[in-house]
Amino acid sequence: MTIPYPVQFPYNFGPILSPGKPKNGVHYVGTEQLYELGTRYITWDGREFRYARSGGACYAGQACDFRTEPLQAIDNIAEAAAVGATKIVVDGGTHDALAKDQLRGGYVIIYGDSNSDVQFRLIEGNEECAANADITLYLEEGLVKAVTTSTNAEIFPNPWYDVRLSTDVGYTKAGLPAAEVSGAGYYFWVQTKGPCWIAPQANVGSGKYREAFFRHDGSLEETTSSEYDTTQDAGVVVMGSASGVGPLFYLNVF
Repeated sequence: MTIPYPVQFPYNFGPILSPGKPKNGVHYVGTEQLYELGTRYITWDGREFRYARSGGACYAGQACDFRTEPLQAIDNIAEAAAVGATKIVVDGGTHDALAKDQLRGGYVIIYGDSNSDVQFRLIEGNEECAANADITLYLEEGLVKAVTTSTNAEIFPNPWYDVRLSTDVGYTKAGLPAAEVSGAGYYFWVQTKGPCWIAPQANVGSGKYREAFFRHDGSLEETTSSEYDTTQDAGVVVMGSASGVGPLFYLNVF
């Protein structure tokens, strides 16, 4: 039996609030998906985690990157859709083959005649399609303005679909993996807020250097003066320093 769209997401999507805990704990890494990607877990002491899928290895002491790429640039809607529609079809453009519901939890921007009527929607699912074929999307909520074949759209996959360690300053840090991940295709939790330890460079936490930024490799740096440093603020030192004990760091990515 085929269940028509729209349907609720097949995995739990929280948020999970303390005293509740994720299945198998926040430090569990596995190949079976247990939650929707991006599901949030909040502990009583203020730590926050997001459920993610790895695109490569991740370290438990260095921040990992968002490596999911936008699916394609602006392209036309392939079929007209009326107000209230939760299904749209976007011209194929240039993209890889897509598995059914691979884009679930991603986003689509539907451009209007001006900035006043842009429609931004969460993607609830997609049909399987070949490379460069038209993409059929199912939206969590319906359109408030009809679209035509002259309407433009852009598609962003779920950002938590591919996170991994890298040394490229051109990507945004997603947060700190709660456990080591050996390679691609694993499901795990990424800490985005609260007390933690992240590998520090020499001056982090020393003297006036309380705020820290991410370095290219996901470690912490006290300034953004080097070609290896990003301008992404990571949070603040609570106590200790790289030259002493710790430091205990308060992460604040999102």
